[in-house]
Amino acid sequence: MKYLNLLLSILMFLFVFVQFNDPDFYYWASIYSIPALSALLVFLNPKIIHNLPLQLLFIILFIVIIFLTGFYWPKESLWWKVDIWWNTETAREGMGMMISSLVMIISGLTFKLKNK
Repeated sequence: MKYLNLLLSILMFLFVFVQFNDPDFYYWASIYSIPALSALLVFLNPKIIHNLPLQLLFIILFIVIIFLTGFYWPKESLWWKVDIWWNTETAREGMGMMISSLVMIISGLTFKLKNK
């Protein structure tokens, strides 16, 4: 699980990087940085989130990412098909949020498993 978090952190930082030429770069970069940093922290030291303030911060950010996933969930039917997400930005945003949620869930599970 440790190296999975490193891989997911790199993936999410790549998400941040490809947003560079996007008009709303700061918005999406900050959203994608949350799971990237969470996975990186869990990779570097799973016990880093052991104190209560950092646990609460992680929980709040986790809830924010889950909420944003619901908010940006693709409205298009068959959004998983290449024809749709290749041409529709909202479908890509929703899929990015789904991946962000998955990264946060894996980070949270890794933290929980390492701190039993």
